[in-house]
Amino acid sequence: MAEKAPFSSSSTTTTTTTSLASSTATPSINLIGIFREAIKTPARNGRLMLQTMLLVVSPCTLLVLLHHLFAAPLMEKIEDNYNKSMVHWEDLRALLVIEAPFLLGFWVVSVFGITITIYAAAISYTRRSVSLKDLLSSIQWKKPIITSLYVSFIPIVYAILVIGLIKSINLISKEDAGEAWRGLIAIMAALLYIYLTSVSTLGLVVSVMDDECYGARHSKKL
Repeated sequence: MAEKAPFSSSSTTTTTTTSLASSTATPSINLIGIFREAIKTPARNGRLMLQTMLLVVSPCTLLVLLHHLFAAPLMEKIEDNYNKSMVHWEDLRALLVIEAPFLLGFWVVSVFGITITIYAAAISYTRRSVSLKDLLSSIQWKKPIITSLYVSFIPIVYAILVIGLIKSINLISKEDAGEAWRGLIAIMAALLYIYLTSVSTLGLVVSVMDDECYGARHSKKL
């Protein structure tokens, strides 16, 4: 008699994600239909959505309060010294040391909130009834983390390229022509940044819902 294969949590997670992706596949709808479904989705599983909202808002609120408690006084001191034309580098270094863990914390909370919200919305849309514990255990955190790192890297490279382009124009063009070119580049850069932000947000959704698409590969799905 053949032995039964042992229970695998990874295969269960993969099956859950795949079933979510397939069950949420519906015929294409227009923009009004998308907004209508977005409004209806939280009501389909109100308890899960409420628990998800509290789980996302709580750590974010805590970080904001801690940041206001530790960083805000030092920021006010630096601002007052700057207005008095006195800048103490020790205060700036201390502020950087304080801000670094907060930036990391906000990034972690952001990835956690986006991921769990996508999963909760997908489950609510399919009218499935699951607990918050089951929802958290079914999430594959590797994919959204890798995609978020990739998405966070894009604006940094983009900002460096835009600043470098503007600096180059300042060097090779006259003052009047430089102002016009800088204004044109600023408008085009803002529009392109909005596009990149939209694609990056959709990429996070794809990385959560698709088992084999994360990191740089998410852009091929868009």
